[in-house]
Amino acid sequence: MTEPNFNEIEAEWEFLTPMETTLWAMTLALHAADSDGGLRAADEALAKLRSLAGVRSRRANPEDEAAESNIYLTYEEFLPWYTVEHRIRYGRDAAYMKPTPEQVVDAYKHYSFSRESFY
Repeated sequence: MTEPNFNEIEAEWEFLTPMETTLWAMTLALHAADSDGGLRAADEALAKLRSLAGVRSRRANPEDEAAESNIYLTYEEFLPWYTVEHRIRYGRDAAYMKPTPEQVVDAYKHYSFSRESFY
């Protein structure tokens, strides 16, 4: 077994996102009584989080982004914008289906309510 290269470990730690750092440290603390001091559990938790990277959205939903921008859109303006934005954001997924009229109405309602909440 080779000795760990602490320079590599430190470099890897510096490239962790804040969420990864928090998760790893928290898991390590929760499993401190384990035989390895919680290292395995912390590494496994980090691997699980990274495996979810493709599933977790890094951006807000299109309707939330529109609400945050504080731009007022009528439903007639929202409909084509949302349809295109939805396709840009999710269209690469093999199972992609364009939003139904009901989903667009729900998204517009969400946008309207969220816009009022932001401002």
